[in-house]
Amino acid sequence: MVTENLENNNNVAAAEESSALNLQDFFKLCLSQWRWFVFSVAAALALAMLYLAMAAPKFSRTASLLIKEDDNTSSISSQLGSLSDLGVFSSTSNVTNEMVAIQSPSTILEAIRRADLNMDYSTRKFLRRVSLYGPNLPITAKVLDYPDNDNCSFAVDLNRKNNTVTLTKFRDSQGKVEGEVTGTLGDTLSTPVGQVVITPTQYYTSPKNEGTSRINVTRFGSPAAIDAWQHRMKVELADKDASVINITCTDVNTLRAEDFLRTLIAAYNEDWVRDKNQVATATSQFINDRLGVIEQELGNVDTDISSFKSSNLIPDLAAVSKMALEEGQQAAAQVLALNNELYMARYIRSFLADSRNSGQLLPANPGITNASIEKQLAEYNDRMLQRNSLVANSSTSNPLVVDLDHSLEASRASIISSIDNQINALNTQIRAFRGSEAESRSQIASNPNQAKYLLSVERQQKVKEALYLFLLQKREENELSQAFTAYNTRVLTPPMGKSGPVAPVSMNIMLIAFVVGLLFPAAVLFLRESFNTYVRTRSDLDHLTAPILGEIPMAGSTSHGKTRLTKLLRKFGIKRKAGTVDKAEIMVREGSRNVINEAFRVVRSNLEFILGNNSDNKVIMITSINPGSGKTFISANLAASFAVKGKKVCVIDLDLRKGTLSRYVGSPTNGVVDILNGSVSDWRKVARTPNGQSGVTILSMGSLPPNPSELLYSPHLKALLDELRKEFDLIFLDCAPMNLVADTSIIAPYADLTIFLVRSGVLDRRFLVNIERMYTEQKFNHMSVLLNGVPSTVAGYGYGYGYGSKK
Repeated sequence: MVTENLENNNNVAAAEESSALNLQDFFKLCLSQWRWFVFSVAAALALAMLYLAMAAPKFSRTASLLIKEDDNTSSISSQLGSLSDLGVFSSTSNVTNEMVAIQSPSTILEAIRRADLNMDYSTRKFLRRVSLYGPNLPITAKVLDYPDNDNCSFAVDLNRKNNTVTLTKFRDSQGKVEGEVTGTLGDTLSTPVGQVVITPTQYYTSPKNEGTSRINVTRFGSPAAIDAWQHRMKVELADKDASVINITCTDVNTLRAEDFLRTLIAAYNEDWVRDKNQVATATSQFINDRLGVIEQELGNVDTDISSFKSSNLIPDLAAVSKMALEEGQQAAAQVLALNNELYMARYIRSFLADSRNSGQLLPANPGITNASIEKQLAEYNDRMLQRNSLVANSSTSNPLVVDLDHSLEASRASIISSIDNQINALNTQIRAFRGSEAESRSQIASNPNQAKYLLSVERQQKVKEALYLFLLQKREENELSQAFTAYNTRVLTPPMGKSGPVAPVSMNIMLIAFVVGLLFPAAVLFLRESFNTYVRTRSDLDHLTAPILGEIPMAGSTSHGKTRLTKLLRKFGIKRKAGTVDKAEIMVREGSRNVINEAFRVVRSNLEFILGNNSDNKVIMITSINPGSGKTFISANLAASFAVKGKKVCVIDLDLRKGTLSRYVGSPTNGVVDILNGSVSDWRKVARTPNGQSGVTILSMGSLPPNPSELLYSPHLKALLDELRKEFDLIFLDCAPMNLVADTSIIAPYADLTIFLVRSGVLDRRFLVNIERMYTEQKFNHMSVLLNGVPSTVAGYGYGYGYGSKK
């Protein structure tokens, strides 16, 4: 027994798992609700068309820009020769950095201010807001004294007859402001948002602008304008292997998008040139400062030489010892060059060691012959420029700025170390050449002390003179470098694009609306059915071990649907009047071939198979778990289906608490209750025949008894059934729901066969466990299950063989 119970429980569990809505059932359900799909698709398409009518079309314009990464001035440098030694011409641009710089807030703000793009003009034509710009704009507005970071707006009504304007609908950063201001074009008007000047454009009298009488003007603050144009533009690489970038701007006005791109490129180029000239400016300042000092020192040396020669009458020293002087001059020349380089090296080192100069650029190509040091100085200046640019656009706490500061500190230490090594090398070379020079001087034994002093002073003069000439040359080179500085970009493709809009795409919008229109009712149906725990179709009962007699489709607005109608009325708070009797009618007719008749024929055939050839199996009890399952409807129509076949059938109303079956015969006052309480001894006195059903006899309930259960225990019930067995071929007992009262359990022993009704959409699937248990425990004699109230589109009726059309 335990094994059998476990097997039954497993069957019920499998039935519950299979009760999930499958794809085929869901498709049939959607087909049955096709009107909702049609309505949903139509509504979605209508909304999409309304959106397309209201949305302003957006156009795209793209400009291609080449970022020059090679030496931009190689041709100039080759022509000018040694001017390239200054190093300010060569520069390598990082494409990614330039992409960030182009779309930086400062560059965009500069473009907005130049093209006056923080002012937006629009008018409304039908449902759509139309942007006005260029030839379509008859007037311009200037807000003179309003805060730069705040937004404001107002409407301008034009009166072209007398060239007057009326300003209304003011809004500032706090909200709507009441007021109306009227004035003449060109006047300064005092408004709630500050001083406003309305000026006519060259297109004021254009025929295309004559219909524009009201213009909505919006003045965006700098943050809002920057944010708006940043969202409209996109900067990306044209190819990963090329240094070409595409700048795309999407706007409702093509001319405005093109102006923005052109102005943005121009502002970026000017910023880049300004940054590059910072190196040249720092170099010029350094050279000018040093020239002033050296010029003063050179003048003092010249004065000393002149005074010494005048006072001591020194002759030409070249004739004294030509040979020794030649050797000494060679050594002195080397010492001179090395001293120049040593001087510059020491200066650069002291400049780097001074913490006050940590944020300044180094002189470019200061005359140090070490190529490694010159490269380090150039890289240091490039990093310093990049760091200053980032600080200008953000702050010193920017992680990139912090990284560059660390990199600059490391570079500074590396340069100092390299210069120290160079200084040591220079000192070594100077000592060597001075030793050679000393040997030459020792050979001139006859030179006077005056000549020795004069040589020393002249040497200082030559050093300072050479340094002075060198700085003069570098100053000219630096000035030329500023004059020949070129842009690091070249416009490959000016702003251009397709004439058609890029958004909204009508076909895509309509397609999305169509799909949404289909998915919305499908989703609603799916969610509704997913949360539906009631029995839906025959598949929900397939795993029950009890025999399935068949399924009865929904009978429309007949008595089969009275319970559902009553429930629907109760949901809306409508109560039916006491004593109201629904019109009850048996739907099974002889010769009828509609869906209901065919379904009852199938059930009749299955029931005959269960009854077999045993003539003693005559009493059939019809019950259910919960009310509203259609027991009375099934009892009456199943009896009629047997009557059509020539059977003599009796239906007894044993639902002594409602007496629904009695309505089929007009709800007489005398019935089974009178037989059970002994008031009537002959059942024929209370028997009734429904209209058009001569083979069906109905024993109605009669008057409502106060003690239904006690009446059913009466021995008169068994006596009544015994008498009816002799008169009729089949006896149907319409009983009360078994879960509510004990009436069914009292009647069950008298029934030869029990039909257990399961109403689609009424019985919770969790009660299938109880039905299976009642069958396995044989609580009812020859129990079978009948599915009732299945929607025809779900059950499969209404198509095939013409059953859905014939009466």
